[in-house]
Amino acid sequence: MLNDNNYIEALLEEFSTDGNTSISPDNIFTILDKEWDERTHCRILFFLIKYNSDSFADFISENSKIDLHGYRLSPQESRCEEPCRFIENCKFFGRDKHGFIDILLVWENKTKGKRIYMPIEVKLGAGDQPLQLLRYYYHCSSHKGDVRPIYLTTSGKKASKSSIVCPYENECDINECPKKLNETVVTKKSFKVIYENWLNKLTENAENDNPISRELIKHYCEILQRWYKMGEYIYFIKEKKHRFIAAKNIYNSFGGMIEEIRQTFFNSICEEACADGADIELRYEGREQKKQAKNQGWSDSNNIEAILNFDGVHIAICVETNLYCRRNNKKNAQNYKALDEWCYIKKEWFETSNITNGTQEKPGVIDGKNLMDDGNYIVEWYYMDSQKRKEAIEHLVANLKRYAQRDINLE
Repeated sequence: MLNDNNYIEALLEEFSTDGNTSISPDNIFTILDKEWDERTHCRILFFLIKYNSDSFADFISENSKIDLHGYRLSPQESRCEEPCRFIENCKFFGRDKHGFIDILLVWENKTKGKRIYMPIEVKLGAGDQPLQLLRYYYHCSSHKGDVRPIYLTTSGKKASKSSIVCPYENECDINECPKKLNETVVTKKSFKVIYENWLNKLTENAENDNPISRELIKHYCEILQRWYKMGEYIYFIKEKKHRFIAAKNIYNSFGGMIEEIRQTFFNSICEEACADGADIELRYEGREQKKQAKNQGWSDSNNIEAILNFDGVHIAICVETNLYCRRNNKKNAQNYKALDEWCYIKKEWFETSNITNGTQEKPGVIDGKNLMDDGNYIVEWYYMDSQKRKEAIEHLVANLKRYAQRDINLE
């Protein structure tokens, strides 16, 4: 019987010699090192859809419950990287949050006087942003017409709950906000289906009959074919219980898997904290959030992943080398100045809600920044069944709340 390393080497050798995954040496995406660049893929997809819109409409009609028969693409209103407006007075997201819809397609049926707005979210491994598809739906619903989002991933998975359900849905009074999207509203699609049922056929039936377009489609199909073959191998590995070990060995070529685990983990903490009555003061998504934390007086702002507000007491979830939390009482701390009250978040914080002592001693710490080490708890958590994952996060948030209330002492 093969051990883990030999098994994976054999599996990857099989993958590397599979003729269906080969890429020509002159492939433009590999030459430019853009195979995993999400923005590039969005722009290429938009270009191909725009100039082959009739065949794409047929593809959508034949492979989903969206009927585009009689509709034509409005090229003037369709665009890549559409600025997405904020949700006015949103308790969870705030007024200053903006984003971009990867691809927005506007379909028009002039005979019936109807329109369909189709925001497409392209995922190449990164996790969902909070309320992402909900915000896109909100943005498009300001126009007159139906809104039919598409969630496009390498595996065809469905969007996460954090993307389509607001944690404040039962207390939100914003009438224009849908609060929650039914899963049936969002059409999930994989790059494999895009390749097999649309792009592969375009090489023979390109509407614009442009040789450059044909060559671009050919190069793009090579990339997509490699992706979905890789996805099939990864699914097989997971079935054989070699999940994270295998992902670690192919991380350099699969890209983004680590970030998806991190985002899922921290999004789950924020969702559970909201459900438990906390407010999200900050959720890290880029440099602006780091600057915001620094302006509030947090000395370790560069390490902050999220700031939770438990009745005026701020708890920062921090990632440096190890996972830890810092306590700051807004009522007693002038100008949000962070007090030197911090402790490591260790495995027992996820196993019981009755932690009594916090520690700054290193043995047993969780590496929250580098997930590649064997036995990392965040990775273990990611592959638990859904109920165990939920219970673990509930324990953690309960302990963070008790830490805010000073029911957990610092050793």
